[in-house]
Amino acid sequence: MEKQSGAKSDREELIKALDFLREGDKLVVYKIDRLARSTFDLQKIAKELENGE
Repeated sequence: MEKQSGAKSDREELIKALDFLREGDKLVVYKIDRLARSTFDLQKIAKELENGE
């Protein structure tokens, strides 16, 4: 669980969660703004997940 504001942190916990995902896993977020800061950021995360990065 992150303690800092998303605007001020480098989003360490998000990076850890994305690195932990494996093929077949599902990532569930309760609000889209908890995953991405912008549409561009969301698209980048989605492409990285699709490519297995």
